[in-house]
Amino acid sequence: MYEGKIGKPPGLVLRGIKSEIAAKDFSPGDFLGNETDIATKYKVSRCSVRKALGFLEQQGMIKKIARHGIFLSEKSVLLKQRKRDELMFIRLAAILLI
Repeated sequence: MYEGKIGKPPGLVLRGIKSEIAAKDFSPGDFLGNETDIATKYKVSRCSVRKALGFLEQQGMIKKIARHGIFLSEKSVLLKQRKRDELMFIRLAAILLI
């Protein structure tokens, strides 16, 4: 399954969670909430939340633990750090070229 095949409500949740991960300073194992909390936050059904979370879990970005909630995986934090490092490198290269 890839992001383009997810419907509008699950896609909304998916983009929201990804942008939240990118914007905040999370650590591996941080609690993101449970399905009900996320459904309320994005005003979508739990079914839509499950689809989005299933996609993120397949990518290794999150870990769902029954009756406990959704937790951030180490992979998502490492990807965020790598993107931050790449951006810093691009900025440094641009400064050196000026």
